[in-house]
Parts: sequence; structure tokens; C-alpha cells
Amino acid sequence: LKSCSFSSACCVPDDEDFTVVAMDQRNAGDSSGPVDAAAGWDAFAEDQIAVLDHLGIGRCLLIGQCIGPSYIFRLLRHSPERFSGALMLQPIGVAEHTTEAGGWEGTNAASTRDWFGAWAQEMCSAGRATDAELRRLHGAMFESGTEEFIFSASREEVSAVQTPLLVTAGKDIYHPAEVAREVARLAPNSELLERWRDGDFSEAVAARFIAFLRRHAPPPETRWASLEP
Repeated sequence: LKSCSFSSACCVPDDEDFTVVAMDQRNAGDSSGPVDAAAGWDAFAEDQIAVLDHLGIGRCLLIGQCIGPSYIFRLLRHSPERFSGALMLQPIGVAEHTTEAGGWEGTNAASTRDWFGAWAQEMCSAGRATDAELRRLHGAMFESGTEEFIFSASREEVSAVQTPLLVTAGKDIYHPAEVAREVARLAPNSELLERWRDGDFSEAVAARFIAFLRRHAPPPETRWASLEP
């Protein structure tokens, strides 16, 4: 994993019962691949499933932060039987201002262009994609009919998710708290944690994360898939 720093210490039990797998997404860090606007979110889900298959992982838990919960919802639509629970940390999405510091008028819909644009500029500068390709990818992922919510799934799709979820609220324009709240209201087997990061982080918060993961860990006999064809 080269695209960001990653520490599982705050949310994964430090024992042999858990194995952590972290990956660079397509065209982040040391990972590369075609910019496939036609596939959009599905291209990333296929990459993620391919990593699990390559490692021989059958059923597992998911942890995602920022754009991670959007990836998770596409995985839960693609292969729900593979995942026994998901920890969703400060999901991105579109919402009006509520309790975040600062504030904004209307919705934060334009904010996705800020962080996507920074990544797109890097891609163009490196000659890995054209501006036109990246504009089409942004349209497919963030302007394709679910842009009023969490991008990769509609409200109806989130309501149909049966996988247990622990959702934590964000606190800025890129991670609106109301997106996390709405996910928790819609998904039938979900719980919400509003205060958990920065000065609110504590041993009790870490314990809640770990308790959730232990409670929903897949049975040991389902964790590893046969590598035989």
C-alpha cells in the first residue's frame, strides 16, 4: 500500500485471528490500470474481488474510509455473500451542512471536483490518462444518478443491504455527517457512531470497533476459499 498511510491499530484486534489486507486502488500509489469510464465503480469492485480471489480469501470483513464506504456498497451489490460485516468510516457523499465546522450553502456537491481534480491532474501530468478520459470517469462515478447521496449506490440499494454495518460520521465538507446518518437510517442492520475521531477518539471508541468486528467475523471455515479451479 503506497497511496496513503494505513494503520489498523485503532480498529483491528491485534491477534492471529485477524489478517489485514490493504490495497492501492486502481491508479493510486503503485497500482495502475485502464481508466474505464464505462465500468466506473464496477471496475474498482472487480479489482478488489480479484485481490481477494488471488489471496484465496473466501468471506471477510470490510473497512473503508472516505471513498471506501462507496467502494463497499458496490462490493455488497456485486458479491454480498463474500462479506460478513463492514466498518464505514466518514463516508463521502452529498448533503447539506448540519454539525460540521465552517459550513456551506446548499449541498456540497461541487466538493468532489476538488479532490478528484487533484488526482486527475497527477494522472494527466504523468501521461497515464487524458483530460477527456478523466472527465468521463468523473461523470460515470459522481454524476450518474446517485450523485445526490453516496455516489455508488442509491437510497433504495442501501435500504436493501442486509450486511451488518458500523458507520461513523464525518465532520467536514468532504465527509458530511448527514451522509453517515442517512446510511445508518436506511440500512436495516446498521449502527451509527457520531463522535469518534480526533479529540473524540478514545479506548472506548477503539473497543467498539473491535467488538463490532469480532461479533461479525465470518466463521473460520469460511474465511479461506479453495484455490483449486
